[in-house]
Amino acid sequence: MSDVDGDINRSREHVYGGRKHSNLSNLERNCNEMFAKGPALTKDFFEKIQNDVVPPKTDLFGYTMNTRRFILLTGLIILFTFSTIGTITMWFTEVYKKQINSLLVITDEAPTYEMWRSPTVKPYIKIYIFNYTNVERYEMRKDKKLHVEEIGPYVYYEKLERVNVRFNKVDGTVSYQEKRTYIFSPELSNGTKHDLVMVPNIPVLAGVSIAKHYNFFLRVSFSGFLSTLSVGAFIPLTVDQFVNGYEDNFYDWAKSYLKFHDMRVFEHFGLLVWKAGLQPDVITVNTGLHDISRRGQVEKFNGQTQIDLWGSDSCNSVQASDGIIYPLTALREKRDLTFYMPHMCRKLSLKFEKTSSILDSIPVHRYKLPLDTFDNEDKCYCTSGDGQCPPKGMFNATPCAFDAPLYYSWPHFYNGDPELRANISGLKDDFLMNDTYANIHPSLGVLVGGKIKFQVNIELQKSFGIGQLSAYPDRLMIPTVWMETGVEPSQLPIDFTTALYQITFTVKNIELGLKYGTLLATMVTLTCILLVLKKQRHNRSRASSHRRSIDYVH
Repeated sequence: MSDVDGDINRSREHVYGGRKHSNLSNLERNCNEMFAKGPALTKDFFEKIQNDVVPPKTDLFGYTMNTRRFILLTGLIILFTFSTIGTITMWFTEVYKKQINSLLVITDEAPTYEMWRSPTVKPYIKIYIFNYTNVERYEMRKDKKLHVEEIGPYVYYEKLERVNVRFNKVDGTVSYQEKRTYIFSPELSNGTKHDLVMVPNIPVLAGVSIAKHYNFFLRVSFSGFLSTLSVGAFIPLTVDQFVNGYEDNFYDWAKSYLKFHDMRVFEHFGLLVWKAGLQPDVITVNTGLHDISRRGQVEKFNGQTQIDLWGSDSCNSVQASDGIIYPLTALREKRDLTFYMPHMCRKLSLKFEKTSSILDSIPVHRYKLPLDTFDNEDKCYCTSGDGQCPPKGMFNATPCAFDAPLYYSWPHFYNGDPELRANISGLKDDFLMNDTYANIHPSLGVLVGGKIKFQVNIELQKSFGIGQLSAYPDRLMIPTVWMETGVEPSQLPIDFTTALYQITFTVKNIELGLKYGTLLATMVTLTCILLVLKKQRHNRSRASSHRRSIDYVH
């Protein structure tokens, strides 16, 4: 070492009593010592934990086991227990389905509430009008039959909104009123709203049917009043007037009669007027809160569980589906379904036909209305004064139509009594009803499409003293319109189809994942437990053999 280096080192160190003192600070020296001794300290710490806190051997029910193996076995047993519980829950109970069903409860807190309150699905209504082309010739007795010409369809879209919604959590129901708006679709219609048609004068025919119950002098007075107004059995109207309402002198006079008898009065008379706007009827349906199988079922109509129109309690009962939501249990078992039709004041039945699919992959249960729906096999719907039922294929809705002689049937009197065609020409003999159906989602229980057809008829009821109807036979059934209402799969809005896909596939895939995931976890953990126990048994056998060998040597 050079003299210079020695001088430098001596300048850094001072010797006092044979000890050297570095110029480094105490903090620096401590950090250096920690880094130097860290690995050794860590090793000593874990050895201390392993030897003192976690002993190398553990006694369990008289058996001695390696502690690490014991911890591993305990963890496997815990995993096996939870996976077994999950397997039993997913495979042998309805817990998962009940949890999913709870999300379907109608409540203002549900994510689907707005979709229920104001559906984005807008059903179409196709209106086919029977235009009478020879009324004057028939009344002059030049023609033996009235002739009709079917025109249309005139297509409208229906927008439904449930308003004045009130929930009752005590009995698990929700009450509301319906508000409907109808929007004409010229691009889908075969004709314009300004087309002129000759149609039955429904207010006059209804008034004549009511007047027949009066005495002769009142009927003659009524006939004179009709002559003053120059009205008859038929009236020329535009399509818009006939559908959306028109001003009529006779109907304006009839309003006083309706109000006096506490009947519902519309500003104008029209085919869809009685359904448009805010409806006065209060509908109460089950939310499914207490019983998911009753979700969407009508419990009360205007506060009553029964109406007082028909001949038995079963026919007067309003308790059925609301037509949109159906009971899941009945769907899974493919049982018959019923829904309540307010404008008919009755329930209609649906029968399972087949399992099908829409939008290429979404499964649905297809139901159909039986062909005998309007055949009045249930005698409680026979409401004529003489106790006789209407002809085959006709439903008498007079009690539901403010005593107007209104009847429903299939279009063109399909499957009805042949006598219904006796005085009407121009009706189709080969009308098909194969495309009338209802598609219902089996998991949601919601109507997701379909179509229904029905015909509205008015019965001409003669009475002595009213000369305006002298040219017509008594009880002539006059077809007025037939209507088709429904929703095609292509018309379903994107938010609705998204919900369908999520319920159909996402929820189902999660269920399958949980079912097979828990089952696989159970099998794997059980296998690992058996392997650990086998290893433990093998070690015990080796240890016992080793001890016997030592004893033998000694």
